[in-house]
Amino acid sequence: MLVSETHVTSSWGRGYGDVAPVAGIILGGHDHVVDVGVDEISVDPVAP
Repeated sequence: MLVSETHVTSSWGRGYGDVAPVAGIILGGHDHVVDVGVDEISVDPVAP
């Protein structure tokens, strides 16, 4: 898929270690629920 203006950059870094989507550990044997969200704020583009 080609990237278009409908795509949103969710992170920026030098590699996977800088922008890993999950970090840390989970302890316990119970069911876990992940709740995530994204807030989008439009900004004026900066000329190169």
